[in-house]
Formats: sequence, C-alpha cells, structure tokens
Amino acid sequence: MGFLKTRLTLNQIPEQARQRGITPEDIVKNVMLGKSQVKELMTPIEVANLFTIGFSKHGKYLTGGDLLFDGGLVKTY
Repeated sequence: MGFLKTRLTLNQIPEQARQRGITPEDIVKNVMLGKSQVKELMTPIEVANLFTIGFSKHGKYLTGGDLLFDGGLVKTY
C-alpha cells in the first residue's frame, strides 16, 4: 500500500525534509509518491471504500486473493 494522508504521515514530512536537506514538497513528490502512478496521498476514506466494496454484494468475486491497492506503486504486468 502507498502512503496514507494521516496526521502521523503529515507530521513526519517536515523532519524528513530537514534530515534530507530538501523541501517538504519534495518529500511528498519524490520520496512518498516517487514511483507511484497516482500522484497524491491516499486518504483513509479511500482505504475504507475498498473494505466497503469487499464486504458488500459487489465484492462477491473477491475470494481471498491479493488485492493490490497502492496507487500503482507496484506494477504487476
């Protein structure tokens, strides 16, 4: 899974920027989202939506296999 836009994640950005000597914007763009195909942090609601679908009638064909939900961070094909 990619990075989630939570208070914990957002609070770590300034310190990471200071340690690396780059801007907070560069931390998000190049470190957190660098290899992701979707160039924005995932929200907790978006993660919850995955579970909502999975446990609803719309997820009846999700039968225990892997479901990659990472914004395109890992390319599988």
